[in-house]
Amino acid sequence: MTESAKLKARAIKRIVKGNLFYRKGEFGNAMQFYNQAIQANPKNAIGWNNKGLILERTEKYLEAIKCYNRALKLRLDYSDAWVNKGVVLFRMGKINKALRSFERALDANPEHEIAWLNKGRLLARAGRYEEALECFDCALQIDDSYVAAWNNKGAAVMKLGRWDEAVKSYNNVLKERPEFVMAWFQKGRALKELGKIENAIYCFEKALSVDPRFSRAKEALEEAKAVSGSEE
Repeated sequence: MTESAKLKARAIKRIVKGNLFYRKGEFGNAMQFYNQAIQANPKNAIGWNNKGLILERTEKYLEAIKCYNRALKLRLDYSDAWVNKGVVLFRMGKINKALRSFERALDANPEHEIAWLNKGRLLARAGRYEEALECFDCALQIDDSYVAAWNNKGAAVMKLGRWDEAVKSYNNVLKERPEFVMAWFQKGRALKELGKIENAIYCFEKALSVDPRFSRAKEALEEAKAVSGSEE
């Protein structure tokens, strides 16, 4: 094995070890291994991308973008790096640049459900709910159990007053994550708008069983009981 091949193999091993620490939330240790990977092979795009993830986690956004840019210089079709760069730009309020990053990710990989999700989130933030829904639906065509896509779709159709669709969306969230308190609350709100007060009460009570301190659910429950004439 040549020295170059040895260094490339060493870089891959360091990335694998770094990923183990990353998944455990030990970001300092993960960073050490990613740095070692980059030192062994500066042309390893995954090492630069994963280093960017650590910097993003510690809110060092400009440094994270530099790492994603290094990864993309090495692999222009690296869809994960485009998505990660877009997420950081989104957090920095650079909406147009973030949108372009998500679109570049989708150019590279149209089946990237996380890119569709984040493009949809960005469009929803801009009030472009119909366009956002198209993105969430694309994500769900790829993975029909994608909780984040169902949850964001629910929020978007709520904004449009499409209460039946909202209930369906939150049902799909709760099928995967039955302890998701906000999904119970939002489902309850949609049911209340549909005039299904008893069902809404059940949802608000479920939300409070998960989080008894959830003040918005308490208020919504009191209002729903007042409407239905129920007693505490």
